[in-house]
Amino acid sequence: MSLARPHIGLKVVVISTNDETGKARRARMNFGATVFDAKTPADVSERMRRISGHYKFSYTTPEEKATGLRRRSLRMANFESHLAVLRMIVARDLRHVVVCEDDAVQVRPLPSASRLDGRITLLGGRLAGVRPWREQREGWVDSGAALRVYKGLHRGLNAIDYDRFRWLNTVAIYYPNAAAAQRVLDAYVASDRVTHFDIFLSTHRLVTHFWFPNCFAELSDGRSGNAHNSNWNDLYTDYPTLR
Repeated sequence: MSLARPHIGLKVVVISTNDETGKARRARMNFGATVFDAKTPADVSERMRRISGHYKFSYTTPEEKATGLRRRSLRMANFESHLAVLRMIVARDLRHVVVCEDDAVQVRPLPSASRLDGRITLLGGRLAGVRPWREQREGWVDSGAALRVYKGLHRGLNAIDYDRFRWLNTVAIYYPNAAAAQRVLDAYVASDRVTHFDIFLSTHRLVTHFWFPNCFAELSDGRSGNAHNSNWNDLYTDYPTLR
């Protein structure tokens, strides 16, 4: 697989499933990228199955159990897909690679590689509070913590202060070189428990910076969204009051 030659010194790779869903998502992409075939549940390694945490559902019907198990399988396959891209970066000694998921949509121009300063950098995702997910509205938004963080941002490269906030959603991540990709792979090898790939990266503080405003957002599929541009988590938030 040869990577597309970018116009600003970045190689853009999009992880996409080889099915109708993946084809539909790729058809609406508004940026050029090389497609990397996503892993499927059948590709999940034994190690991943062993160390992956389960979704915590209270199953009351066989249908609910089947749904929960399918979500877990897809989550593991997504994690394996990102690991496979990182292994490719290491094997080919690639530099300046942006890894996107196929529901990403470009909303702003990409910075040049030189402006990213050799950091593993989030280019599209969502900022969140450090408290558990179920407490995000109260502890992150209503408390004013989110607004204080956003008011302190500046255009360009911002450090992620993991003591004040974290991030979610691997919409787009920049890896400067093979050494950076290897750090992520090494952290996975050393782990005895993982859940989602974004939570893994955030927990280990492997992504150190994010670019503001974001270059990519997640295309809305009806879950929520910004009515102005039909994208979800633009400006790193899905809370309209912060936009």
